[in-house]
Amino acid sequence: MFMLQAVVNWTETTSSLKLKEMTRMNAGDDASSCPVPFLKATLSFLSVSLSLDRVSIKEARAWSESLDRLLSHKYGRVAFLAFLRTEFSEENLEFWLACEEFKRMKAESKRLARARKIYSQFIANHAPKEVNLDCLTRDATEAGLPGAAPGAFEPAQKRIYGLMERDSYPRFLLSPLYARLSGRASSYDDDDA
Repeated sequence: MFMLQAVVNWTETTSSLKLKEMTRMNAGDDASSCPVPFLKATLSFLSVSLSLDRVSIKEARAWSESLDRLLSHKYGRVAFLAFLRTEFSEENLEFWLACEEFKRMKAESKRLARARKIYSQFIANHAPKEVNLDCLTRDATEAGLPGAAPGAFEPAQKRIYGLMERDSYPRFLLSPLYARLSGRASSYDDDDA
């Protein structure tokens, strides 16, 4: 936690322009091209911090009303994703967002291809970003895949949403990142590191 707070403090004292120059200098134009995982995560966090500077305290405080409220706001999703990355559980939100996009798809042929991609990326055993699903939910989701109906991922999406709502979301509200965005003092001391 100390490192995360140090990064938050550092971003508050560094100008956006200088920070962007340092990001390009250290990792090219894209933080994902950085070969060092910790530095990659730090640079990604710093770029997220730059975009979160646009969030008003009032908007950020509204995110504490519910996970729905947080996820309905563009910067709320960005902040929550940044937090989930610190917990190594960003696949949950990425999966949930992929399901939301999938439900809005109109073309059946595109939906079928997208269903296969979501399944192979998040649900299949040993998927690169495998989400934590019980076998009953996994089986119910697999059963809905052949037709690729808009609700094919509904059981899994509900399960992951529940996990985020019960576990990650309360921790997000207690995090230094949210404390900074909402204008509240951090609930963590530097000694907790």
